Amino acid sequence: MKISRRHFMAGTTAFAGGTMLGLPGLVRAQAPVGLKKVILIFAAGGWDVTYALDPKDRSLVDTNLISIPEGQVVNADGPLPFYAVNGPTGQAVRTFFQRHGEKCAVVRGVTVRSVAHSGCSKRFFTGTASESSPDFAAIIGAEAAKMDDSLPVPYMVLGNKAYSGEYASSTGRLGPTSQMLRLLGQEYAYPLVTDSLVNLAAPYPRPTEANAVRIKGWLQARAARFRAARGGAGVNAQRLDDYTQSMAYREQIGATLRPQFEPERVDMGEGLSVELGDQMSLANAVLSTGLSWCVTLDTNLSWDSHQNNHTAQNQNFGELFTTLNNLVDTIDDQTLVAVISEMSRTPKANADDGKDHWPVTSCLLIGAGVKGGQAYGATDDTLIGLPVDLDTGRRSEMGYGVETDSLVAGILKCAGLSDTQVGEHLPGVPIYNAFVQS
Repeated sequence: MKISRRHFMAGTTAFAGGTMLGLPGLVRAQAPVGLKKVILIFAAGGWDVTYALDPKDRSLVDTNLISIPEGQVVNADGPLPFYAVNGPTGQAVRTFFQRHGEKCAVVRGVTVRSVAHSGCSKRFFTGTASESSPDFAAIIGAEAAKMDDSLPVPYMVLGNKAYSGEYASSTGRLGPTSQMLRLLGQEYAYPLVTDSLVNLAAPYPRPTEANAVRIKGWLQARAARFRAARGGAGVNAQRLDDYTQSMAYREQIGATLRPQFEPERVDMGEGLSVELGDQMSLANAVLSTGLSWCVTLDTNLSWDSHQNNHTAQNQNFGELFTTLNNLVDTIDDQTLVAVISEMSRTPKANADDGKDHWPVTSCLLIGAGVKGGQAYGATDDTLIGLPVDLDTGRRSEMGYGVETDSLVAGILKCAGLSDTQVGEHLPGVPIYNAFVQS
């Protein structure tokens, strides 16, 4: 069941089931010097890169080696060629690259060493094969928190997929379905029940505004009594500091999230999901208010097109690039956007007019820290990744086959981490420097 952000959660209730007690004003996080904010957008299921990011000339269809949708390569001789499918989807892709191409780097020919969704996702998010490793957004969020401990939730996860690893304590997972409502509204956490014998259809009680102020005062006074009695120093003082800070964080979180939504009662059995455009609005809110430094979104589109590949991919790319147009119009010049999919689709269609899993794919990087206006890496006519020079991104027989570890290392460097910091997180990994703005 799809709903818009205007009808997603109860606007008059507080984060984590508490009542908002009033916040004098949001405290914006001081920008960690040199570190970029990050929006990670995940197209789960595996996109078909021939629909936009890895253009192949239609004449190759005659070789019977690859299936390519009807359309044309745009800017074929330029530094950033792309494919435009005939129709509205191609127009959305054209519009995006014409308006924002100078901010974009397309990285092609990335090998993920698997055709299983879970294995590919781990590698693309973390640069490793381990689900206990943190993904690049979690790493950047943790680095931001080291530089500025006023960030309430350094890494905010709005989608289905993320890997927090050792940085779980700095990660907030709002959930892609009903979890948000359960956290933010008592009427959803405790749904009404009507029974012919027992009437439990009374609304969940909420304190009045005046009582909410009294509750807040009592909690603060209780903390002060504990501090006076046994919390002057050491671990007790630290825990009391954590407690009072958590109350302030709760208010900041709620004050940021509540204006994004209006209340609606829903059937909790069906669950909810948030469309990509609405996730982007929420991402902008949590980044611009200093609530978070990194955010992960999910397109919530069905990319795993084993049947009717053209119908799914054409529709999905149209929606994706339309919403990306809007996002890039609104982000500031210190935000890096990474759009990824864990795999691509096979060069040839199968018997059901679908395409199956393929272990070579592309990604799109936009904005801060990116040497834009160019494509990096390459594939051959059948989507096999070719070796490249990691410092130039150009094809080189003496170069490297591009793997996810080098890609993630390059993204970390785009976001402002030094070579030493990148090496601490991904030891021994060669950095894909070509798309990093110097």
